[in-house]
Amino acid sequence: MIREKERNEFKIIVIGPHAVNHFRYFIERGVDAVIVGEPELTIDDVAKSLVSGDKELNLSNVATAHTVSMGITPIPVQVRDLADLPFLNWSICEGIDYDAHNSPKTFNRGFLYEASRGCPFQCIYCNTETHRRTYRKKPIERIQQELTLAVYEYGAEYIYFIDESFGYDDEWTYNLLEFLRDLPVQWGCQGNLKFTYPEKLSRMAEAGCVSMEFGLETYDAHILKMARKNNNLEAASQLIDHAIDVGISPLLFLLVGLPGETLESLRRTVEFLKSLKPGFRFSTGVPIPYPNTEYYRLGVREGKIREGQNDESLYELAGTIGNQLCWNLENKNRFIARYGPNVWGTKRNIEQFERDLMSCFSMDRLAEDNSIDLTK
Repeated sequence: MIREKERNEFKIIVIGPHAVNHFRYFIERGVDAVIVGEPELTIDDVAKSLVSGDKELNLSNVATAHTVSMGITPIPVQVRDLADLPFLNWSICEGIDYDAHNSPKTFNRGFLYEASRGCPFQCIYCNTETHRRTYRKKPIERIQQELTLAVYEYGAEYIYFIDESFGYDDEWTYNLLEFLRDLPVQWGCQGNLKFTYPEKLSRMAEAGCVSMEFGLETYDAHILKMARKNNNLEAASQLIDHAIDVGISPLLFLLVGLPGETLESLRRTVEFLKSLKPGFRFSTGVPIPYPNTEYYRLGVREGKIREGQNDESLYELAGTIGNQLCWNLENKNRFIARYGPNVWGTKRNIEQFERDLMSCFSMDRLAEDNSIDLTK
């Protein structure tokens, strides 16, 4: 894209979760501006300033070549009231087919939509510490207007709610479900095992939900506690099975290599997958030590990360902090490439997953150790 910019003389603005921690990386490679935090309330001003040639853009949440040269660190901002967001312009989707994100079914017209924003939980590995921990909701009336237009005017067949914590507020959620029940569209979302329960899943299915994602991460209570992940493992199996019973395909996100991880804890997670009824999917990743996370700070305390380290080398440390696992890097990369995308939880797939997972580690060098202390 940088080469295209040089040939065609357009401007590049970077937004999104990686902008917060890697703004210098983008600016050093020729990006014109990086907006850290939530971009909606400033992106118009940034675009106009770049087009007009203003090199000293005075916005505290924006990094440019000028601010980086001055040693200025941009400050992330967030939208306090989602009602202040501009009304969605669905016309840009007209005549274009989009895949249905993470859907268990095939749709030609899959749209993304955000009804709420933020996650109030404190997982040590999540890159939300600086600006995404405050939970906020769009007014139901606004959602009704935007989704009605998406479905009836622009042909949306599937809506994926990109909310980090869909369903966190019960009253708001049930009001939204009343509207979605009468909208001729199927949809999916991402929720949490902590605040989802069978009755809510049944109501969601009645309102057209066919997919729900959960961050299971691991089936080891000790590791979850260390990661400050609040899953209720005792209810997990019943909840996932109930979702399948009512027609919602659960997608379980797994993380391999959290603090305290051992071969035994990995086997425990695999056995849990084997215990579930068919109809779920799973997707696997490794925790990355993003700056401004407790996971990163743990890596600093262990001496694996230098204070202030913020480059591509952090990705090489993914899954290595707070545990004694000895990764085979070649097999690790092959494993993530294969199991990062959605995989159906069939008996055959899980058995192959188990074999490939265990091949990621050098057994003869492994020292099982659960004594990591996150409080130091």
